[in-house]
Amino acid sequence: MSATPTIGDKKYVNFAYAQYDVRGIRYYNGLFGVYSSFRLIFYRFGDTINVFLIQYSKEKYMKKKNLYAIASAAFGAAFLLLICLLKTVDVKVNPETGTKIGLYSLNKSVFDVFGVNKVWKTVTGILGYLAILEAVGFAAYGVYLLVKGKSFKSVNADIYALAVVYVVLAVLYVFFEKVIINYRPVILDAAKGAEASFPSSHTMLAITIILSGMTEFNKLIENKTAKIVINVISVIVVLVSVIGRLISGVHWFTDILGGALISFCLVCAFAAFANREEKTVE
Repeated sequence: MSATPTIGDKKYVNFAYAQYDVRGIRYYNGLFGVYSSFRLIFYRFGDTINVFLIQYSKEKYMKKKNLYAIASAAFGAAFLLLICLLKTVDVKVNPETGTKIGLYSLNKSVFDVFGVNKVWKTVTGILGYLAILEAVGFAAYGVYLLVKGKSFKSVNADIYALAVVYVVLAVLYVFFEKVIINYRPVILDAAKGAEASFPSSHTMLAITIILSGMTEFNKLIENKTAKIVINVISVIVVLVSVIGRLISGVHWFTDILGGALISFCLVCAFAAFANREEKTVE
């Protein structure tokens, strides 16, 4: 039977005094007991902090998601309220087109300030095509992922969500072309006569496509500088499109407002979905 090793023995640390705690961390009795205890406390404290951070992060993103959902519902409700007001409050005939316009006094006051500006009509028309081009770009990206992965599961769920947003946008456009809330302030094409103008389709295109795209770009792109550039450009394009459409004089103020409300409803709904997969601290 071998003799019990002493502290000076180099093989002391390999002796049977070596044990394992519940975490599987090796520690030693005797001289190393204090060190092992502090080490165990440190790791357990670290676990506690980590669990707290994970929980905090989950709660943070859940609150963020819920806020987007609430905002989406609020914008949707405001949009419906605006429609009710347009059909019931201050409804008068516009002498330019001979059509009835809701909230006429407000709309006419804003229209008289800017009048009709064909330059801004052209500019906002071009920006509308840029928004459509962005939508086509995301569609192409989705097709690329599908072909590359050879499975529908290989396509990012956010791309499917964007597709749903685009479809809803198209449905809204067709719907309000048939169910007319307000007509344009002026007749643009004598052959067509008075045209539906609520909500502003260019406003919907700019806000919905560009801002939902900005949300997705921020998830796909890691470079902070690139994110800032994209965000700034996106906001500028949206502002120019919305303000320019109002200045162009081809829409009433409430057309622009309605387009903005329904667009933010869709954007917030998409943002709520997009934030479902935010990573938490591990």
